[in-house]
Amino acid sequence: MKRRSASIHASISSSGVMLFAMCRSYGFRWPDSVGAITLPTMAISDEKYVNLTTFTRGGRPKPTPVWITDTGDGTVGFTTFSTSWKVKRINNDAKVTIQPSDARGNPTAGTEVLEGTAVALQGQEFERVKKLIQAKYGIQFAMINLVGKVRAKMGKDSGTDTAIVITLNGS
Repeated sequence: MKRRSASIHASISSSGVMLFAMCRSYGFRWPDSVGAITLPTMAISDEKYVNLTTFTRGGRPKPTPVWITDTGDGTVGFTTFSTSWKVKRINNDAKVTIQPSDARGNPTAGTEVLEGTAVALQGQEFERVKKLIQAKYGIQFAMINLVGKVRAKMGKDSGTDTAIVITLNGS
């Protein structure tokens, strides 16, 4: 799973280096088996929102904020309407990018853009991703799902019936 560093890691890193240097000055030696120190990182699926960028037939980027969850199989995903433009664009070009963002799609400072390929799924796979999103977002998901059902009854949308599953490059 791709990971990103948070701004706090810089201070953890410098504190860790200082601690390491102080320990060495008192004669403490790390066992050979310790190796490199690994700092904590945050998985993209731990983010509340990511900016998903899909591409038009002409190659123009179309960013939009979405929820995201770890699907447990080395991929990430979210749910949406099958009639949404992002689904239409993914069906034409599976290439996507994601980046941590706020609810309006403004990228989080200091984060990297991750590239991947996406697929739109329905049926059992949609239900699986829907349960994961529901578990992560709780009442927010319930409210959005209710609005989707009302819009579907009014003929405005298809309702939330599609899962987008993204395999990140290098995963």
